[in-house]
Amino acid sequence: MILIKKITTVVLFIFANVLLAQDGKVEKGHENFENYSFSPAIDIYKRVAEQGYQSPELYQRMADSYYFKGDLNESAAWYEKLYNSNKNLASEYYFRYAHALKAIGNITEARKIMDEFVRSKPTDNRSVILASNQNYLNKIEKNSNRYNVSLLKQNTLKSDYGAAFYKDKIVFASTRNTGVLSKNIHKWDNESFTELYVASIEKDGQLSNPTKFSKTINSKFHEATPALSPDGKTLYFTRNNYIDKKRKKDNEGLTRLKIYRATLNSANEWGNIIEMPFNSDAYSCAHPALNRTGDKMYFASDMPGTIGASDIFEVDLFLDGTVSTPKNLGREINTEGRETFPYISEDGVLYFSSDGLPGLGGLDVFAAKFKNDSTFSFVENIGSPINSSMDDFNYIININNRLGHFSSNRLGGKGGDDIYTLEELSPLNSINTTNNVIIVKDLDTKEVIANAVVSLKDLENIEVKNSNTSAKGSVAFDKIPLQQYLAKVKKEGYATNEKIVNAFAKEQIIFLEKEIYEASLGDDLGKILKLSPILFDTNKWNIRGDAGFEIAKVVAAMTVHPKLKIAIRSHTDNRGTAQSNMILSEKRAQSTMAFMLSKGISADRLTAKGYGESEPVVACEDLYCNDEALQKNRRSEFIIIE
Repeated sequence: MILIKKITTVVLFIFANVLLAQDGKVEKGHENFENYSFSPAIDIYKRVAEQGYQSPELYQRMADSYYFKGDLNESAAWYEKLYNSNKNLASEYYFRYAHALKAIGNITEARKIMDEFVRSKPTDNRSVILASNQNYLNKIEKNSNRYNVSLLKQNTLKSDYGAAFYKDKIVFASTRNTGVLSKNIHKWDNESFTELYVASIEKDGQLSNPTKFSKTINSKFHEATPALSPDGKTLYFTRNNYIDKKRKKDNEGLTRLKIYRATLNSANEWGNIIEMPFNSDAYSCAHPALNRTGDKMYFASDMPGTIGASDIFEVDLFLDGTVSTPKNLGREINTEGRETFPYISEDGVLYFSSDGLPGLGGLDVFAAKFKNDSTFSFVENIGSPINSSMDDFNYIININNRLGHFSSNRLGGKGGDDIYTLEELSPLNSINTTNNVIIVKDLDTKEVIANAVVSLKDLENIEVKNSNTSAKGSVAFDKIPLQQYLAKVKKEGYATNEKIVNAFAKEQIIFLEKEIYEASLGDDLGKILKLSPILFDTNKWNIRGDAGFEIAKVVAAMTVHPKLKIAIRSHTDNRGTAQSNMILSEKRAQSTMAFMLSKGISADRLTAKGYGESEPVVACEDLYCNDEALQKNRRSEFIIIE
């Protein structure tokens, strides 16, 4: 959208038209090299790919790694490579690829791939449901067509957005220029910085007589998204980090966003402007919203503890002017994407915008109903025509007449961002719910696993619930709709697992398999990395393409862990003479080391030796051995020696 570029000196805004400066998703590295923690995942396979190795296995590993990491844009690219390299995929890869395509907006191709999933596994419950509901946006469609919307006539060719109720008026942000002494011009797009305007509301929701809101509030930088206390005497608003004619920057030279508070004095003018105590020069806080009683504030921020690019937080406002420590609303609301522009209606519904929850494209507006314990009974996309393929945000509504406004940069507007009127014709549908318990256990030991992340998604891949297992390995999901779900379970050190669960079953077990292993001196790195056999042609020692791909994984692991030293040990079966086998294995060991040296591993980190047939895995001297047993003896080992 237009104002994604409108960033004063420069902060990446969490305006709906804005991205935060931090992406909130930093991949966790290995905490301690001495632990020798290995995982055949992104860090290893990315390096292998950079060396030019390509294979269906590589595509699948990279795609799954990004998919379970939540980077669906990257996963779509790797699933596409996997799809093009092998048209006979396991059905689950069609399912994941289709959802990754949907996430990046390629709906037509997503439907095509999902059809292939249905054909590949017609008895799967997901296939049964999808076959009878070809439109996988069905849930959003059920919530659609509940509004009348129209473009606000008072929009300009500039950007207008971010409306808030103020008594019987509306306050909004705009880059329009209405004065002789214009506001500073942003050099990026030659538009003015945003200022706050106030206008009267007509019976049909249209606005009239817009004027500048306050000369004491508007500065030479951006102001936007106001929120007013119930008595109308306290104003909270978003501004760049600028107060008392001083602008502050973070360590990278960026001017962040802050929330400020102003009070109405006896002369009916706004003054005593101070910043909220949870602000920081190092991160942004923006888009304040107050509850009906004015004792709670909701806002968007990328402060420490944020799950994604920006999350919605909650603070208590006390009568003495102090506030509580910000509380993240949690994974029921916040995702690895952007959650922003919160608004609390007087009947206690939280409306907000997100590009992390499944939607129609860009930022979509969602509704969430609070329960007494500050959790939510539902979180739902409110559907079209409020939401579109573009960015839709800053939803507000008057619960008495069901009229309100929202902002969007959709096609058909007048400027970059425009304000629209809305009339709600009917509420969201009620939900029939049940309670369900999921227990997570270790596949090998059958012991329960605490603090595993369990995500419940419906069969259209829309997340319904997200929580962590208790010390007893269990998580209870209360009041979920009666249907089947895809349960995804993640835990560091384990491979992510997905399983279809049925809400009618009160208790279900999901097993996780260990993925990360602690290596010790003498361990075979090849086994830890789950290498396929290093194969050589008969009586040959040159590195074949398939063998090179496997050895490249060891090279990548040694690159990640620069203190590792490896002893290469090559073995043969007992066919041929002992002397010829010793010579052949020595040549293969030296050839393997030469290959690794050519890939940048220093010579002081490697040794190589052939053992011929002297150390078989399967004893074949006096017994007949089949090809499988002989293959086990024909092996290469990569033993950790330091």
